[in-house]
Amino acid sequence: MSGYILKIDSSNRAYAEIMIRKSDDSGYVAVLFKFDPGADISTISLKDLKRLGYDVMDVEQSARLSGIGSAATGPDTEHYSMDLKLTHIFGQLVPKGLSFPFTCLCKRNVPIPDNVDCKGCELTGKQVGGFRSLLGNDILSCFDAQINRSAKQIILTKISNLTERNALYSHCQVNELENA
Repeated sequence: MSGYILKIDSSNRAYAEIMIRKSDDSGYVAVLFKFDPGADISTISLKDLKRLGYDVMDVEQSARLSGIGSAATGPDTEHYSMDLKLTHIFGQLVPKGLSFPFTCLCKRNVPIPDNVDCKGCELTGKQVGGFRSLLGNDILSCFDAQINRSAKQIILTKISNLTERNALYSHCQVNELENA
């Protein structure tokens, strides 16, 4: 089977490098994402956004509310996304480039318990945080994945029909992919 190959490392993890456009449109930066088919959405870390030229103030001002989650970030956590430009996904050209939403910030308010003297406690009040850079199913659903543990690799092959994928991920339509 031919396709794009991700290597599984000695920690049993796989990482993918994706070129993302810098904030000032002056070029692209390689960002390393952990292959995570258990994640519904792709996330990017605040550290990687800084490498792309965004500061935390930019992110807080330009990120848009994309939903409320309860998985890794706790209950009732607001998730914020930014559209980032990329041109290639696993050796496949995205025609005319693509602005793709990456979740980058989470906010939640943790109330002070009534029966505890916790004023000023840093575990309560407004909390803002980030994520790891994870490649989730919103991008991975464009590909069939074959895991070959004995060869320590994951082979990704583009799927021929994106209709079902686009129905599930209407916020980030991918109409076609071409060999780069």
